[in-house]
Amino acid sequence: MKVLLLSEVPKIGHKGEIVEVSEGYAKNFLLRKNLAKIASSQIIIENKQKKEKEIRIFEEKKKEISDIAKKISGQKFQFEIKTGENNQIFSSIHDSHIKEKILDFAKSNGLKNIDENDIGLDIKPIKELGNKKIFIKIGRGEIGKNIQIEIEVLPKK
Repeated sequence: MKVLLLSEVPKIGHKGEIVEVSEGYAKNFLLRKNLAKIASSQIIIENKQKKEKEIRIFEEKKKEISDIAKKISGQKFQFEIKTGENNQIFSSIHDSHIKEKILDFAKSNGLKNIDENDIGLDIKPIKELGNKKIFIKIGRGEIGKNIQIEIEVLPKK
């Protein structure tokens, strides 16, 4: 009997897969516990269309990440920070500020499928004026690209 798995079942398959199992196992275990539903021809077609759509979205995202990585690599982003006398700093630049600037840059270049979760930073808050080079990761998993950008921290006037 063919069933569509609604959640991961050990040794059987992952969520969204259509698998062949014995009729007794399907009726007595998988269907009763809502782990699967019977795979009719309509469900099989819908599942195939869903997987094709996911692949298409994945390819579009991969292309966009490649485009933004090329455009953003080596870019200089400026941040103004509140300072007092003798350039004493009262706040810091956090990774959320950097992500925001990168997203603004991406949106201004027509790339709209990039979100905050696609930008990976592993830095401590920046608490001094001047230039810094940092590495960021654009994208998740196998489509991720490591690039270097420059951060310039200036006193707010």
